[in-house]
Amino acid sequence: MSAHNGTKISSWFKRILILLVFLELIYLVVFNVLLNSSYLKERINASSPDQFQISWESAWTFYPSRIHADKLKIEGMGGSKIWEADIGTASASFSLLSLAGHKVKVCNVKINDVAYRE
Repeated sequence: MSAHNGTKISSWFKRILILLVFLELIYLVVFNVLLNSSYLKERINASSPDQFQISWESAWTFYPSRIHADKLKIEGMGGSKIWEADIGTASASFSLLSLAGHKVKVCNVKINDVAYRE
């Protein structure tokens, strides 16, 4: 391999690395703004307003598909029962591919300080 080819590969590697860092920064700004605006809450709650409502005090993400939230409140209705859950902190991963199909798959859920009422 000549020195010129090595320099060319190194140049492409740097460009790819810079692009990935740039995309991560865009992700952080866009998704953290969405998580802390009312828009996302309204969109989630509009999907099934008669059965399920969720709100949170603050939420953030550091990398795609993982979300952390503080002071969640979830209210729901199943059959004739109305229930409510207050959660101190929660973290969960979700599938980006399933979101493209308008489905939500959640895994690796960790919650603390749960109060459940019916």
